[in-house]
Amino acid sequence: MIDNILLKFISYFNEGGIVMWPLLFISIWLWTIIIVKLKQLYTYSKEELPLVDILIEFKDGKLSKDKLEQFISSDIPSIWKDIFNIILQTKAVDKQNVFLPKMIMSHFNTLEQNTTTIMVLSAIAPLLGLLGTVTGMIYTFDVIRQFGTGNPQALAHGISEALITTQTGLVIAIPGMFMGAFIKRRIKQFKERLERLCLRLKATQVRKEEYIQG
Repeated sequence: MIDNILLKFISYFNEGGIVMWPLLFISIWLWTIIIVKLKQLYTYSKEELPLVDILIEFKDGKLSKDKLEQFISSDIPSIWKDIFNIILQTKAVDKQNVFLPKMIMSHFNTLEQNTTTIMVLSAIAPLLGLLGTVTGMIYTFDVIRQFGTGNPQALAHGISEALITTQTGLVIAIPGMFMGAFIKRRIKQFKERLERLCLRLKATQVRKEEYIQG
């Protein structure tokens, strides 16, 4: 079964002509970035609420400094380690209000890297598909010029190349643009939650419900 699927894919790929190679490269590049970004978001978010609880307990005086240092030394996302370190090392609230936003922005600049690339690659894919359509139609008209309509197999090859590349470009672009918008929205939401947390760290107590609901 796997062999049949592989043979069909190779046949489909060959029928698409030379434009299929850059489309394949773009698809691999695009989904590599998407998978990396989804993994980063998952890593940042999976420990989010438990770590917010810990931070709130520390601010409320329910958690010792030693206990917080244990969490910092454990395997948690780097952004939370930096938040905890600033809270521990910077006693003055006004200084925390300066350092925390800067630190969060530096992390989110890293997190937002290549998100624009996702959208750009998704936009390029259908254009390459259109290029394949043009080359396929040029091939078709070239066959008609040389042999007329007496060579249906050659005509079918040109038309097939035109349609396959268009289809492939759209298949790459549509989920790519959807995932790019989804990742950007999740990054924005995570950033807004952390910004609200930083603002509310000015207070003596921070309620978890406020952090979640905004």
